[in-house]
Amino acid sequence: MKVNNKGFSLVELLVSFAILGLISTMILGIAVSGTNMFNSNKKVLGLQYKSQVASAQIHNYLQNCDAGVASTGDSLWLAESDGEAAGRVYCFTKEDDGTVNLREFNISVVEEGGEMKTKATYEKESGGTETVEVESLTDSACLAQPLCSGVSEWDIDVGADDGSAKYISLKLTFEQEGSTYTKNMAESFRNRPRYVSEIADGSTMTISLIKSIWG
Repeated sequence: MKVNNKGFSLVELLVSFAILGLISTMILGIAVSGTNMFNSNKKVLGLQYKSQVASAQIHNYLQNCDAGVASTGDSLWLAESDGEAAGRVYCFTKEDDGTVNLREFNISVVEEGGEMKTKATYEKESGGTETVEVESLTDSACLAQPLCSGVSEWDIDVGADDGSAKYISLKLTFEQEGSTYTKNMAESFRNRPRYVSEIADGSTMTISLIKSIWG
């Protein structure tokens, strides 16, 4: 019986290696594409989660806003009233590093020396609390609490009529390593808070808002 021990020819080997290389390249390309897609989706999901957390927090402040609203550039002020003599003001500010910080001021109207004075109490950046007359209030002295980070765009639009705020639209765009996600919010004010659009001479928007509500 004759046995054929003839092996593969050089041409057959080259063709086999070429086919194997092509298949390997295709598999590697699919794997890399899948990994990139997974990482991209993971980033977007992370941004979506951050936007949901941030929007839920802001939603609560908007729902409780019943005294006043103001906005300038990258900042938003919301005021809650506990009556004619007390309340709170929340200031949201987008910083250059993409962080949205929250500052809180507790407002009280007290009598001193036969005069009614409006005062603000807040946590200091340097620690502890401080109470000052509204005219002496400095926003930067108040503790800034990070609300969210990675915000590349923060647009505010307040709809007002006859000095009262009717609704507010917010657009928050989050960005991370080339991935972006935009969250649009639209809220109607239930209690038609006062809308403050002008800053008094020699004042700040925080002071102007407080004085327009509590005097």
